[in-house]
Amino acid sequence: MAWPWRRRPTLDRHGSLAARPLRNPVLEWTRDDEGMVLLRLPRKEGWWVKALARLFYVPKGKTFSLDEPGSFVWGLCDGETPIRSIVQQFAERFQLTRKEAEVSTLQYFRMLAQRGFVGLAVEQKARETEKQKGS
Repeated sequence: MAWPWRRRPTLDRHGSLAARPLRNPVLEWTRDDEGMVLLRLPRKEGWWVKALARLFYVPKGKTFSLDEPGSFVWGLCDGETPIRSIVQQFAERFQLTRKEAEVSTLQYFRMLAQRGFVGLAVEQKARETEKQKGS
């Protein structure tokens, strides 16, 4: 059972497309020579990590490499561009139908959000609509 205060709000399709993805400010990211995005998630500095680091090699963080479509989408996660616009640009860039691009992009954002790489800024109006549906 999920704790009520830890539940994440759910959005319908229209609310998801209106949301604006924001990059996690803790992540460090760069582009390599080919233009692909490299994400670096720094490790947490707890007392036990510091103790282990004295005895063993402990990496400073995890590095993730995004492919071309992932790098393209990551570049558009500026907190201003709604997902609807990202889907349209993704479809044009990779010559996909609107539906294919929407399914792929929403699934990709779901995965990025689960890993904590992005968050979604949702308009207050969309939140109120979801609360009314849930009541």
